Amino acid sequence: MNPSPSLVPPPPPSSEPLPMEGWLAPLALAGHALLGFALGRTRGLYRSDFIIVVAGALLLWLVGLLAVSRPGQAAVVRNRTRAWAWGVAAFFTVYNLALPPGHNMVPEADLRPFSFLGGLAVLLVGSCAVPAASSSRFAWFLRSARTVGFFVLPLALGLELIAASPKPLIDVWELHQQGAHALLSGQPVYGGALHAIDTHTFARTIDSYAYPPLNLLLTTAAYALTGETRHAQLACILVGAFLLWRAARREVEPGDPLPELLVACLVFHPRALFTLEQAWGEPLALPFLGAFVYFLGRGRGTAAAVALGLLCATKQHFVLYLPLALLLPGPRWRGAAIAVGTAAATFVPFLVWTPEGLWKDLVVHHLTNPFRPDSLSLLAWFAHQGVSLPGWLGFAGALALWVLTLARRRGPETVVLGSALVFGVFFFLGRQAFCNYYYQAGATVLAAVVLSLRKNRPVEEARASPPGEESSAAGAPPLAA
Repeated sequence: MNPSPSLVPPPPPSSEPLPMEGWLAPLALAGHALLGFALGRTRGLYRSDFIIVVAGALLLWLVGLLAVSRPGQAAVVRNRTRAWAWGVAAFFTVYNLALPPGHNMVPEADLRPFSFLGGLAVLLVGSCAVPAASSSRFAWFLRSARTVGFFVLPLALGLELIAASPKPLIDVWELHQQGAHALLSGQPVYGGALHAIDTHTFARTIDSYAYPPLNLLLTTAAYALTGETRHAQLACILVGAFLLWRAARREVEPGDPLPELLVACLVFHPRALFTLEQAWGEPLALPFLGAFVYFLGRGRGTAAAVALGLLCATKQHFVLYLPLALLLPGPRWRGAAIAVGTAAATFVPFLVWTPEGLWKDLVVHHLTNPFRPDSLSLLAWFAHQGVSLPGWLGFAGALALWVLTLARRRGPETVVLGSALVFGVFFFLGRQAFCNYYYQAGATVLAAVVLSLRKNRPVEEARASPPGEESSAAGAPPLAA
């Protein structure tokens, strides 16, 4: 006689393996730490002994993309990811204490506030040692305070840096300032209206605003409010970090410090302040990267497609993010069309205003830019050995890696990690590769780690999801296996 189904005890949830790649996040974080160390030592400039370090970081990401681990327990994978995030965050905050916060600070700048705030950052990461399961009132207060601290501290550090380095010696900042002023004055920005000395050679004048309109709009908003365009970069770093935190927070238990640790890996990056000081545009993309991850996790395809379009519109080569449209739920053509349409919409007003100037500044200027032997790249290494490699190697490497990434089809986190590797190889084999370029690749790696959290939720938690939520958020992307 068969027993009644109601009398058959269900298997313990903790004994059920999940088909996951349990080493993707740790390997991604290890590569992020290695690349951060290299940028901390080199400021993204050529050093022959660090070419192998950058190659090692890219190799770790490649192994994380390709490796197929044995099925493991969700709790084991989550603990492993948390431990690695903890280690990277602790390394970054301690390492920052030994690095100068900026490169062009005024001589009378007081470094004590940076040391004080940096010490608080170390303590903040250390506070994550409080057990997540603790239910005491003090533990609750500590968790709430440290979450706020992970955003307040980088805000204070960023404001302090901008005050200590009011006029960085880099043409990028000068062009952003001039561009914002011109736009607010109703003058054309594209087409030779701006002029700045090339701070690499000091031998030529740059008369192009070589950044897409979305850069101009964001920095102009900050300039209109504060007179300083870099406040836009600082705000975007914090907004992007917040969206990644929100996406990660909804996938873990309330007391789990993992989302805060991932935020720390971004905002306390060894060259985050340097990237801010130099007014580079990559931080402006972080809100759109964070929004894409957040909306993708919630199954909101249209919002994710808009975020992806804005991400692609931030810099010219960010079009390499476009294959992420394959992750959007629904018909693939629809998500891609929304993303492309959103990106195109940011260009239309300026295309109507100064079509020739837009083409000259955004396309011709970059095509005629010379090879930079001071890049932290493999091409620069060969150039220093007297060997000249073709500049198309970066494009070829990026294309090959996108084909490889899409062929894996093991989930959105692998595709986003693959996109970070695409950018890393594109720079490593390209004509120019500097600190800000690799900084964006590292931020993309953290986005992949956030996406991996949903795949690694405990079985019992996944079963408790509202009907349809799992399919709309985790199973919707057509590339998920």
